Amino acid sequence: MNNSTDDNIPAINKELYPALVQCFVIITFGYIAGQLSILTQSHSTGLSRYISNFALPALIFKNLVTIHFGSVSWPFLASIFIGKSIIFFLTALITSFIQRPINYANIGLYSIITSQSNDFALGYPIVEAVYQHSHPDYLRYIYLIAPISLVILNPLGFLLIETQSRLNDKRLGYGHVTGEYSSSRLRLISKIICNLLKNPMVVATILGCIFNPIFKQTLPYMLLRIITPLADSFGATALFYLGLQLVGKIRKLHSYVIFTVMILSMIKSLILPLLIRQIVFMLKPKDDTNSTLEYSNYGFLYGTFPVAPTVIFYVPEQNIFLQSVASTCLVVSTLLAAPIMLISAKMIALKTIDNKTSASYENTLCQASFDVSIISLLCTIIVFIGFILRRRWKKNSLIHRYTLILLILQLMLALWNIPSQYMKIHTIAWQNILHGIGSVFLALATRTWSASIAFILMTRVCYGVQKTRQLFWLYHLFGWSLPIISIILVSVKSVQKQTSLVIEKFGKIQVILSIIVLLISILLSIYCLVRLARRTYRLKHDENHRRSSHSDTTLTNESRPLIDTDDNSSRQNDELNKAATFSSSIITWYIDIFVDTKWSHSKYLVCLSILIWSFFDHSHTGIYYELQFVDAVLLYGQGFITFLVFALDVDVLLPIARSLGTGLSYVGYRGLQEFLNANKQTKNRRHETMDDDTLTNFEQNIKPNFLDSINEPDSFRMQPF
Repeated sequence: MNNSTDDNIPAINKELYPALVQCFVIITFGYIAGQLSILTQSHSTGLSRYISNFALPALIFKNLVTIHFGSVSWPFLASIFIGKSIIFFLTALITSFIQRPINYANIGLYSIITSQSNDFALGYPIVEAVYQHSHPDYLRYIYLIAPISLVILNPLGFLLIETQSRLNDKRLGYGHVTGEYSSSRLRLISKIICNLLKNPMVVATILGCIFNPIFKQTLPYMLLRIITPLADSFGATALFYLGLQLVGKIRKLHSYVIFTVMILSMIKSLILPLLIRQIVFMLKPKDDTNSTLEYSNYGFLYGTFPVAPTVIFYVPEQNIFLQSVASTCLVVSTLLAAPIMLISAKMIALKTIDNKTSASYENTLCQASFDVSIISLLCTIIVFIGFILRRRWKKNSLIHRYTLILLILQLMLALWNIPSQYMKIHTIAWQNILHGIGSVFLALATRTWSASIAFILMTRVCYGVQKTRQLFWLYHLFGWSLPIISIILVSVKSVQKQTSLVIEKFGKIQVILSIIVLLISILLSIYCLVRLARRTYRLKHDENHRRSSHSDTTLTNESRPLIDTDDNSSRQNDELNKAATFSSSIITWYIDIFVDTKWSHSKYLVCLSILIWSFFDHSHTGIYYELQFVDAVLLYGQGFITFLVFALDVDVLLPIARSLGTGLSYVGYRGLQEFLNANKQTKNRRHETMDDDTLTNFEQNIKPNFLDSINEPDSFRMQPF
């Protein structure tokens, strides 16, 4: 078995790299053609219609007619269908819980994005490169999997998108009267079904299944001569069109769009492959263990395929936000797919790994963890210096104090992992045990404190500062108790294993305790972030209502003097400018903490998948080590992620730059200090030239609401969702 595996790796490498290069070079040609305006938007539309009406239907029909359905593994297809359906409805459920007000168009499009893959243009060449020698029968599953999204799941998304369009029309006065509402829903459903049945790809799927037994899995010669050129033209044309679609998709993106795209990409690229793999193991398409493992690896590879470019056409033309999300997600997912598919395809070739190969991969994993820890340590030190110099953790917000605890834990984790490269030199057992216990404790503590910060942020927004301070003991209890209890149980009950993998160092008891801690952290984080999103929506709704009522009040106070002759007016303007800057800074920090907490979920999910794998399956395949590598990068690279979230904020970098400029001025270089001073003067002039309307709006609307939110006695009142 090992020899066949080793022989298969060069064959895969020989086919895989040319396939990837071929796909992305053609995509690049399409992008260049669109960027240089060689092909216009009308040309792109014509190309799209040719692909969807002729090339792809011909490809689907040709392959469905020639498939032998008797040899198809229907449990494997059921696994793909169940996995896609779970992701579809899970995305819809999470979106409906978090987003307020509920937008059915967003729910429908997000669900389609996370469940529909680029099966034919980009997925088929990769599957062909990996399995054409070992399992050529796997290629036909692409044509059986595609209708799952096309015929079953996508119509549900279309229904939600069209429902939101009808609601918008009704809100604007273009909708139906109440008596016609039920008939309108029936017309909507019938319209979607009719459009679905008129879709050329659906027609080709139905005709392929009908003519399969009629033609006895063989196309007539004349029909084959007609359909084959159309089918063969699909690959290059679709990839070229995909490159055209990438032109101009990322321009002036809002941070919320980027955040949404990252969450959707995480679900599509991480959760879907892991979910499909686990479902395949549960359904067991074959009684043979090796065959089940092959199908599970194939399902994992299929889940890594990027988003299909057709999602752009599902967005209503008037919905600019959804157009930005769909186009940006297409770009990000396609660019991320190349390394993910490459690594997955290469690791799939390692069906079985002997002890020597396993030790080699573990050493490589330790070296990668060491390199990531060095980068994370430097990034964490930069953010830590910014925290100390700005002193915002000390005087402005108690949330930053707890964020500083998480930052210190991340710094200690990176610092603690660096000596792991040299621990194997020592022969003293207690040093290895102490290092392993410390690594497990810091890994669990960073995850529990991420959940604690989500709970602190929810308490601060929903119940106010006073309540947040009263519950300080609860944050420390959760943040420290779970890791400490886990370490005590691990030390007493476990037996140390001879492995360099931290996740398996103390055996099954460590795996069980880590699963429990991660599940608790995930559930707590999700609950807190959902409450936080709902409370934020309620605050925005109340703010809009307050502003509308205030505008009505100002109409009755026109007799007041327009100019305040009080001597304190200039001083008041200075205070308003300072308060406005302070308010903006606080809001920016809250957003940073919110994004950092949400990003922790990807680390939770990857680690949880590895732990479940270790608990139920002791075999270490290539996919297992791939997940181990991703988990190590996310765990020991937390400092780098924190740097991206916080340190790119000028609020952290500015004090560091000022200190650096002051130090350089002592050695004769004043360029940095002059630049910072000029920037500061420009900022001050901008505040000094603030017009009266801006100051009045800040005084009447922004300042009172901000002071109410940070006022401790008023915020003691518990506020509902």
